[in-house]
Amino acid sequence: MIKIILFTMNYEPSIGGAAVLLADIARYFSEKAKVTVIAPKVEGYANYDSKQPYKTIRFNLSKRISSLSPLIKIIGAIFKDKPDIILLGHTMASQGVGVILASKIFKVPYIIYSHGNDLHFNISKGLITSKIDRLFRNSILNNASQIYANSTYTRDLLLSIGQNPDKIKVINPCIDTELFNPDVEIEDVVCAHKLQGKKVILTVSRLSTGKNIINVLKALPDVIREVPNLKYLIVGQGPREHILKQLTRELKLEDHVNFIGGVYRKALPPYYCAADVFIMPSVYLKESKRNETFGIVFGEAGACAKPVIAGNIGGIGDIVVHEETGLTVNGENIDEIRAALVKLLVNDAYAKKLGQNGMKMIREKFSPEKVFSRFMPDINKCLNRCGNTGL
Repeated sequence: MIKIILFTMNYEPSIGGAAVLLADIARYFSEKAKVTVIAPKVEGYANYDSKQPYKTIRFNLSKRISSLSPLIKIIGAIFKDKPDIILLGHTMASQGVGVILASKIFKVPYIIYSHGNDLHFNISKGLITSKIDRLFRNSILNNASQIYANSTYTRDLLLSIGQNPDKIKVINPCIDTELFNPDVEIEDVVCAHKLQGKKVILTVSRLSTGKNIINVLKALPDVIREVPNLKYLIVGQGPREHILKQLTRELKLEDHVNFIGGVYRKALPPYYCAADVFIMPSVYLKESKRNETFGIVFGEAGACAKPVIAGNIGGIGDIVVHEETGLTVNGENIDEIRAALVKLLVNDAYAKKLGQNGMKMIREKFSPEKVFSRFMPDINKCLNRCGNTGL
């Protein structure tokens, strides 16, 4: 049986698109190969790992010195398990050194799946250390057998830093269309949050600056004048939570906004299905160069037949088609956010049409079977070059 090591700095039970994507990849390949995942220790990892059909090796993470821990883990795992191929879930500079060393020492090829923001990651803001990080990043990319990009936006980023276009392939993340579907029972969520007779908008995200929930809140007073029975559910946790709650009080929105907190992925479908509109008008953060490079949550909402409102940035165009599966807006423009919300909340037929279109697109293009089948030719080609028969 083919042996695969997946090395990543973002992994479930952490919340986030990259963590979800890589966990889906591990589960898929564990049906065809012996998979070992190497990832950081996070809250709840022991219970999560015990339920997975593959082995997981965890390491402690803290600032730059933490580069030593994953380096040791990856070399140790390769020496012990003798994998046929390595899948690197990011290009985060110094942590990938272990992969390069292992690839050279043990003659093991590796493939990268880049989610875009990893290309700008510097573990330190110092000028010298940032240059060193970029050198490591470029070395990691240059030595890879194949580079997958999570969106056309990420592909363009890779091309802009000089990567070979023949080595880059866009494979969007998949959406679990069995878990996320429009037929989920919603009674418990409706009762728990008193949604009877309400028009419900929903955000599922980390509560961080780039997700731009703050501008949704600022748009709500005007939206409520036209849709007085509005409820806004915010699912997630993060560094902006205190600021968002304070703004909610200042705008006197306490009767209309519910902060739900963190919700595990398997418990999310009733929230999507209880909503009328999903919204996350993400914005580009110039200082950190962080962008919305895809947006799995838009696909989850679409799979539940819900229309979406998204920021018109980054790789969102791969998952949201303006005026076909949802509406895209300038997240910096509160009037655009307000107008989009009102348009979908007062026009049920239009909103339903966009939601149905979204569900159809997700099932046709983003189901696990469709997405993961696109990995196989390149992985088998890589394995064949090393004398293996492939998956």
